[in-house]
Amino acid sequence: MTYFAVILGGLMGGTLRYLVSISIPTFDSFPLGTLCINLGGSLLLGMFYGMAAARQVRPWVRVGVGAGLIGAFTTFSTFCMEFSKLASINFALMLLYGLCSVVGGPLLAYIGDRLVVMFSPQTASEQRELSV
Repeated sequence: MTYFAVILGGLMGGTLRYLVSISIPTFDSFPLGTLCINLGGSLLLGMFYGMAAARQVRPWVRVGVGAGLIGAFTTFSTFCMEFSKLASINFALMLLYGLCSVVGGPLLAYIGDRLVVMFSPQTASEQRELSV
């Protein structure tokens, strides 16, 4: 079941990434589509894993959504390629892109997880235990 979940999630995530990437314009060679995809995917991954832990989601669903869907939606290889391309075109944009991606991704994953904790129907003491 886990393999099927990853395959199905990967098909959906890759297709979704393509559709989102063609709908977001690129300005001055800046890969805005990839940045939005990776930052949005980081936020979604944090939210999903926060919700999955709180609701005790089955492991095959966690892997199918986390590694399959969101893993295929976000793309480290495209980030690396576009970062390298920007290095030869516009060094300042390369730094901006790298900083936004490397700092923003983990930060948004953390924020996503915290949002789920904040808005989950738990008591205040249970939320404090989760945040420690």
